[in-house]
Amino acid sequence: MDAHNRSFLITSEFADPQTGILGRDVPSGKIFHPGGPIQLKGDRLLWSFDHDKHHHKAPSKGLLDDFIALWKGDGVAILAFAQKWGPLRVGEDGIFQPGAPRGEEPLDLWRFYSHRAYAVLVIAAGLKAGEPVSESDWAQLSDQDASGKERGEAKFFGMPKHARREPVFRPEGISWSGRPIDPFRIIAGEVTEWMTRFAVGFRVVWDGRKWKTEIAYGNSSILSAIAFQLALKAAQVDTVYICSGCGFPYIRVKRRPNARQGNFCHKCGRDEATRQADRRRQQKAADARRLHAEGLPLSEIAARLHVRKPSTVRNLLKRR
Repeated sequence: MDAHNRSFLITSEFADPQTGILGRDVPSGKIFHPGGPIQLKGDRLLWSFDHDKHHHKAPSKGLLDDFIALWKGDGVAILAFAQKWGPLRVGEDGIFQPGAPRGEEPLDLWRFYSHRAYAVLVIAAGLKAGEPVSESDWAQLSDQDASGKERGEAKFFGMPKHARREPVFRPEGISWSGRPIDPFRIIAGEVTEWMTRFAVGFRVVWDGRKWKTEIAYGNSSILSAIAFQLALKAAQVDTVYICSGCGFPYIRVKRRPNARQGNFCHKCGRDEATRQADRRRQQKAADARRLHAEGLPLSEIAARLHVRKPSTVRNLLKRR
């Protein structure tokens, strides 16, 4: 499958039909930028921490789009991306380097992660569409070909090399002549690996008025945000929502919730929605009675309670 067809598969299977963007809205969550200069020196990026200029920033919806194109570009493109979003802050062994005041990152490390994320989307899109997937794309995830034969030496920077076929254990060692591993399961494992390795989770914060649940990037790395957007894209969901009932995050696979209305996970469901609607109606009826006792006309009460008709207020006054 050539590059044009692979890009078409991603776009047709996963892109937003209105904007064509691959990324998804990410609720909250910030990534860390060390603030110091990021420079290109030969085949490496050099970066440093600046105590006065370091900051956190929210990932954009188009972040994934930009990242998966980096492997095809030159060092200047990678530099521009890193200057905007910060360095990867992982070593060549794939291990996150917290608290490092400075670092060097080979461009090959950037191209590897970019190409691997791209391959995940291409393979997932191909599997979804029932199209054949190129061995060159599988090569980013595995050092085996479809028959189980090992390819030439390639650097995986600490990321796993997924087996393409079930292992067969014999006294003389492991062979790979067993049945093929379900490719859907490989992609699921790969995306899970990204989420685990780069510490994507949830946390509860106090915003000054109430407790809120938000996305937490455990190591605040750009790769954490990429991992989260990659997972949402592969799972074909818009974003993660917070249940208006239990307050826990859940993935919504159907339509988006209506603006200014509650949304509920499958456990809370319609029962909790009905209970909350009843509570709102009771509170609105109590407010209507209070305002009516103060002598306000029905039209004024309707305006204050944000209801359309004075007759609705009259009905509220009858509620007990």
